[in-house]
Amino acid sequence: MSNYAFEGPTWNSSTVTWSFASAGGSVTSAIATPYQATIEAAIARWAQVSNLNFQQVSDTKAGVDIRIGWSSFSGSQIGETDYSYQAASSQTFVPGTVVLLEDPSIKAVGTSLTSAYQGTSTTLFEVILHEFGHALGLDHSTDPLATMYPYLGPGNGDLDASDIAGIQTLYGAAAPAITAAAAVTPTPALIKPIVLSGDQVAVYRFFDKSNGTQFLTGDTSERDTLINTRPDLTYEGLGLAGITPDANDANAAPVYRFFDKGTGTHLFTTSTAEVATIAATRPDLVQEQSSFDEHLTAQAGDTPVYRFFEKTDGTHFFTASNDERAGIVASRPDMVYEGVAFYAPSLS
Repeated sequence: MSNYAFEGPTWNSSTVTWSFASAGGSVTSAIATPYQATIEAAIARWAQVSNLNFQQVSDTKAGVDIRIGWSSFSGSQIGETDYSYQAASSQTFVPGTVVLLEDPSIKAVGTSLTSAYQGTSTTLFEVILHEFGHALGLDHSTDPLATMYPYLGPGNGDLDASDIAGIQTLYGAAAPAITAAAAVTPTPALIKPIVLSGDQVAVYRFFDKSNGTQFLTGDTSERDTLINTRPDLTYEGLGLAGITPDANDANAAPVYRFFDKGTGTHLFTTSTAEVATIAATRPDLVQEQSSFDEHLTAQAGDTPVYRFFEKTDGTHFFTASNDERAGIVASRPDMVYEGVAFYAPSLS
């Protein structure tokens, strides 16, 4: 696997900060929100295969390692990475690397992962994946199917074996994930209720080992019953902050819960329209009692909870992790991103 090549310098920490750059200098304009998910998905893809942790920060923070913004190029060029590094003896990147992407106001491109720049067969996702590889220390590859190949098209839509081998040579492989099957179920006698402040209630999370979905409950008694009687469910502790059903919160609504008799999984929604549709058309979904509320629209400090639909088995997956959301969007075509399910208040 010698197709990959190196720029020379590398980052001297496994944590690399990055930001969406403000306009100025070579950055013609900041990257608007509709495009940001594609950028985040490409960055998450590199995180999935390497021992690197990418931390998004504000562009106003001093010493950001990698900044990403729109720019303008001549000819067929649609991306560029500019970096500096310390003395040749250390070969270490210094903060301030700038990843530049062709401004859609100059050469149009859509916001989805598969949208190609006008007049090309190269997607925005491919360009950011390629340029971010340069920002991590990879040079152009001789593998025509690699992300790091100098000319990108339909055959370069994702990292291939040579890209992964190259980044892992520089930084090591990603740490093995701790699977739910390997997790240790706490001894029930040692588990205590989690008390949050004000109108917040702890929402406990379980991982279903049989189908890879998650179950959420704000009921401590139900939590304890599941721990004692359901060895197929691994208790993962506090998953979210919810809102007590009797709270005086005009922006809160019940999180309705449905049991899927076919898959044995659960669907959660705050949409009364969806509840009505399910009641009218889905006799296989049984409505159960709601145990917590969440916000319908984002309030100050809230965390969005994202929802995915698994096309192969009809189950749903929920996550409050933006990195996990971006990783799934980038690498799981079997999972359809359905947007934000609801907004959870920040833990306090």
